[in-house]
Amino acid sequence: MSLNWADPVDNSTENVEATEVFRGFNIDLFLNPIWSKTGDFPSIVKKVVAKKSKQQGFSKSRLPVLSPQEIKLLRGSADFLGINHYTTVLVKESGKNIHSPSFENDVGVEVELGEKWKQAQSSWLRSAPYGLYKLCIYINQNYDYPTIYITEHGWSTKTGLWDRSRVENMRHYMNALLLAIEDGTNVKGYTAWSLMDNVEWQAGTSERFGLYEVDFESKDKKRTARMSALVYKRIIQTRIVEEDWEPKHLNIDTLQRDEL
Repeated sequence: MSLNWADPVDNSTENVEATEVFRGFNIDLFLNPIWSKTGDFPSIVKKVVAKKSKQQGFSKSRLPVLSPQEIKLLRGSADFLGINHYTTVLVKESGKNIHSPSFENDVGVEVELGEKWKQAQSSWLRSAPYGLYKLCIYINQNYDYPTIYITEHGWSTKTGLWDRSRVENMRHYMNALLLAIEDGTNVKGYTAWSLMDNVEWQAGTSERFGLYEVDFESKDKKRTARMSALVYKRIIQTRIVEEDWEPKHLNIDTLQRDEL
């Protein structure tokens, strides 16, 4: 699941409540039927959709009602929770009363990124490692300690092999995961996005997520290890997140084992 953490933009009552709604629709809507002790859609989602449906002239809520059989079938139906996580958003109440039915209008909030958070090549991506920690703790507290795998986490850059900003981001997020594990979460694995550069949706090849750089202009689409590939390899081998380690060079084939 793609799950980003959310905090209120400030501590005002309306923005705290807006954040609870955002989490309800973007986290709990998908986790509650499977991982909660009671199953079913979360109460906050039921309440909001029922209210918006009435405002829009519907005779009943647009949210489907799960039968007792469906609730029973869904509860406990997953062996683990796979999370794709990239960033955190700051939430504020939109102040709009939109009558057109949609997921976004039901949530009814505005989101932004922290101004001081480090910016990736992608406009939507900034670094906020604390959010991954908070997300894991939130899931633990609300869903009885499920087994968690981080199935995607990444950072976009321009072309270039010495991708120190990606390495910094990876280390910070891994350290956040270590803190979450120390505080009782059942995180079992972490997978970096991505092994190599890809065609990134509408951004094409202008946003690079790969541990390996791809030369899209070459006939064979040559792949070359970035600094992040070697750092990731070393973390996997040593099981230690070293803040200052750097490879002497980027030729992964000629590096000695003790250099990794």
